[in-house]
Amino acid sequence: MRFDGQLRAFLAFLGANRGLSANTLKAYGADVGECLRLLETLGVEDLNEVTLEDLRAWMARESRSHARSSMARKTVSVRRFFSWARDHGVTASDPAAMLMTPKIPDTLPAVLTESQAEKLMDTADDDARAGGPGAVADDDAG
Repeated sequence: MRFDGQLRAFLAFLGANRGLSANTLKAYGADVGECLRLLETLGVEDLNEVTLEDLRAWMARESRSHARSSMARKTVSVRRFFSWARDHGVTASDPAAMLMTPKIPDTLPAVLTESQAEKLMDTADDDARAGGPGAVADDDAG
């Protein structure tokens, strides 16, 4: 890949200065690498040529096969890469600065109704009386 050197330098920077785990670095490498490979197929030969529209095209393509939560992580990775590139003189500007992170809907867990909770507790009591797997031995209780 044309941008391997820049990607390796970015990952080395993260590893040395951010204290990220090997798995996190691997995820950054995969996320940014996917983006850079697409940019290459679009004909980008220099990171200074990358536009916000190019990055939006990458997001549109990736969002077809990834959940919003994955796209949020990928977008953060790419934004961090281009911010690093600008800060370290690899690029003159940061085309990802205005790249929006996909919103992840706030979902609350389902809550049991009072009757469902009572039924659950009754089942646990019945199981304990019958000596089932939910039973607690007297010597375990203390």
